[in-house]
Amino acid sequence: MNQRYLVDKTGTLYFYPPELAVPSSAKVTLYKPAGGDLQAEDDATADSVSTTVAAAASRGARSFTVASASGIAAGVRYLLEEGGDIAAVTVDKISGTTIYIEGRLPFDLTDSSTFKGYRLTYSLTTTHTDDKADNYRADWQYTADGVTQYHSSYFDVVADKDWYSTTWKDCTDMYGWLQHQISEEDFDGEDLLATAWKFHVVPMMVSKGLDPAQVKDKDQLKPIHIECVVLVQLGKGGPADLDREDAQQEKIGRRLEQLTSSLTLVDVDDDLAVDDGETNVIRTGIRCYR
Repeated sequence: MNQRYLVDKTGTLYFYPPELAVPSSAKVTLYKPAGGDLQAEDDATADSVSTTVAAAASRGARSFTVASASGIAAGVRYLLEEGGDIAAVTVDKISGTTIYIEGRLPFDLTDSSTFKGYRLTYSLTTTHTDDKADNYRADWQYTADGVTQYHSSYFDVVADKDWYSTTWKDCTDMYGWLQHQISEEDFDGEDLLATAWKFHVVPMMVSKGLDPAQVKDKDQLKPIHIECVVLVQLGKGGPADLDREDAQQEKIGRRLEQLTSSLTLVDVDDDLAVDDGETNVIRTGIRCYR
């Protein structure tokens, strides 16, 4: 899934080297969808986090301590390395020097294990995002372990980001098996979330006369979105999962009925007011929300 940025807004473009190596320096060049230059080669920022694990932690644990938590941020991936084993983990939250991760530790850690940042970032200005279009290209050049690497990533400039608050952690908290079945390229489940939203949640809501962008509380849509993520993943399993898909469709149908009876919507009359008593109303006209 392409990274997405709002038109005429600043943002931070990011890239995780697939080699699971820590870059020492990096540059990036941006191109417009039609191929013209958007930004000449410029310096990118390499994550400077580098610390050690402070105490041994066992495989399967959800947390561990580090010598220093300076610069570590929730939602960002980092590299754990121990005795030749290396893995990328996403930080869920931080409490002092205790790091909680999404999922579980893939191997045992000792007090000599390292925890390092490897994300590359580049600050997008409003000049970079002034035209709404898909498939802008970022060409990254970086040096890691003495080897120069070249990779491309893509991003879209959109009028509105996908209108949901569901995270991959929400999905795996309810269905832990999902994390073990996604592809390595979809480390954070972004593709599944986007596909489930675009091709299942939105069409089903539209069929009910509902505009997802006018649901007052985004979290109300999480249960149906999570079930649709499961449906999409089951659909990748081939004929053997057809019965499970049918059962999941029925489950989604029941959840959708429950959802439409309890949604709180706003601004039915398009007066841009959100507190004029327009609640628990099912809208019949669908407004374009992207």
